[in-house]
Amino acid sequence: METVTMADVLYVPVDLETHEPTLWGDSEADWTNISVFGDFWRCRRAPEGRGKRIMALAVEDLQELLGGGGAWGEVTHVVYHPGADAYQLSRERRSRRLAHKLPASCR
Repeated sequence: METVTMADVLYVPVDLETHEPTLWGDSEADWTNISVFGDFWRCRRAPEGRGKRIMALAVEDLQELLGGGGAWGEVTHVVYHPGADAYQLSRERRSRRLAHKLPASCR
């Protein structure tokens, strides 16, 4: 079994008024997910984060909330998105730093 190490600070999209997480899943299969992010900006840009408040939590705080009541207590799975998955590099920076790693057609 693989061990997943989560970031020190986790970001969870929550409702603006109730502070409950955005739930998604398959009610027929009896599982309910929340998305948890290791990167604030990825959380903000994700479909789950649009128009939501972003709650910052320590791993221990998340575990405590998941053990409680309300929507948090309904969660059966946490879908963890560790961090940013894309970086934008300027032409100058790409040319300087990546020129030796990229094929000529990408330069």
